[in-house]
Amino acid sequence: MLTNNLIELNSNENSLGMSDAAKQAVVDSLDIGFRYPDDQRAALITKVAEINGVTESQISLGSGSSENIRTVVQMLQNQALVAGKKIPSYRAASNLCLC
Repeated sequence: MLTNNLIELNSNENSLGMSDAAKQAVVDSLDIGFRYPDDQRAALITKVAEINGVTESQISLGSGSSENIRTVVQMLQNQALVAGKKIPSYRAASNLCLC
């Protein structure tokens, strides 16, 4: 179906839609969908670390890049506060992400 409506996609969105394998993975996970995915998250971190030859502590998972960026800003803000420094850029960034 062709339309004249433009759809804006972010750089990490898939213009092809969800694959059949991904759809099946969602269906297969419905019975545990009411729980926090701690075990599955840990397994994913382990697998990503193995594939990339890094340690698990070097992997950061988030719901899109914004979550990881916010986490880094919070970490930097906390380091600045612990060091007793008052750095305006940290304050400005923390205000932007409502930290």
